[in-house]
Amino acid sequence: MSFDWKSLGGLLAKQGLPILANAIIPGSGTVVALITNALGLSHDASPQDIATAINSNPDNIVKLKELQISMRKLLYRFLLLLKLQRFKQ
Repeated sequence: MSFDWKSLGGLLAKQGLPILANAIIPGSGTVVALITNALGLSHDASPQDIATAINSNPDNIVKLKELQISMRKLLYRFLLLLKLQRFKQ
């Protein structure tokens, strides 16, 4: 099966990675760079390369879950900062 970015998002969602899945869209270079870095792939890895890495090694799912946890923490911090900023106004 050939993977495009939408298919990769579906695969990530099935692996219990909803934040990463929803962030994967064509042109989402930063998220793709974070994923490829976590998996030890080159920055220009294709959706198929990423899918192969996910499906071929269960440790890669653990790496992506750790990445998602880090992203979730950053999002919560950002939201908290926004709320604090609004409170100060």
